[in-house]
Amino acid sequence: MKKNFIFIFILIFILFFYIIKSPLKIGIIGNFSGDETFSMEDIVKAVNTFSKKYKYSNIKIYYEDAKGNAEDSLKVYNKLKKKNVSIMIFATDSTSFNPVYPLLKKDKILGIGASITSDIYTNKDDWFVRVIPSNKNEQKQIAEYLNEKTDEILIIKGYENPIYINNSFENFKDFYYGNINLIPLNTPENSIEKIKLYYNNENYAYIMISSINKSALIINLLKKMNPKINIIILPWFNDKHLIDLLDNKKNIILPYYFSKYSEYSLKFKELYNVYPNIYANIIYETLEILYYAYKNTPNRSEEIKKYLLNNTFNTSFGVVKFDKYGEINKKLLFEVYTQ
Repeated sequence: MKKNFIFIFILIFILFFYIIKSPLKIGIIGNFSGDETFSMEDIVKAVNTFSKKYKYSNIKIYYEDAKGNAEDSLKVYNKLKKKNVSIMIFATDSTSFNPVYPLLKKDKILGIGASITSDIYTNKDDWFVRVIPSNKNEQKQIAEYLNEKTDEILIIKGYENPIYINNSFENFKDFYYGNINLIPLNTPENSIEKIKLYYNNENYAYIMISSINKSALIINLLKKMNPKINIIILPWFNDKHLIDLLDNKKNIILPYYFSKYSEYSLKFKELYNVYPNIYANIIYETLEILYYAYKNTPNRSEEIKKYLLNNTFNTSFGVVKFDKYGEINKKLLFEVYTQ
């Protein structure tokens, strides 16, 4: 009888704990306005898909628009902070994230990098963890792939999001063994003429530009100049949106981290008639990880941070393990369009 009483008491305590446990407030900061908002729309779909599966997760999501610039990133960070949001997912770019980064540790707000890859945020004792690999890891894998394909390559380097783009070029250059014909773009006005002038009939090109629309414009130009050219892009584009903008899709190389054949991807396709883009995959996996941490800790950012760094997570895409600095490894895969 006494044992039954103790068991019932423990059960009531556990139920009481979960009932009174405050919701986990998560802010998602992304570039939700501008001419490429379609990339961000999948984030909302990913959250809705997560909410359908985890109906009683007790997670409250706040969306904020960083508008692709540092000033607005800082504004929405402070707006979320006033709402006592202690976990923020950054689906912005490395450049606009820069002024926010030092505030995370000061304010004890846990920052989750969904698309922040720059190495300036790597291997530090901070309040920032990444659910995607660092820039060095990313570009090393791309360089290793291209080392097996060609000993010379054209690189067209954009001017937007300079922290990420410059970091990408320097890392790629360190790991690529062949000759590089670099065409750096400075303004939109002279970009086309500059490419026409300096393109040297390379059979491989790497488009380092942080814009789907601008990348498509340049790919179409190169394909007119050399229809057989092999063109690789950054891993951050929704392949469907990009491919739909291309006149000649043959030999376009798409690096990607997430399989289209996971249970989640197939469910997403069933719900929205399109496969999730990289942002949707990352956000969904991040919410799963945070949900597991929230279930097993008090709802405090320092406890959740500690849990993330000391546990392994089985997500819909595989096993995720953070190192002591909040870094992870993911293998890049490469899809080549043949027609």
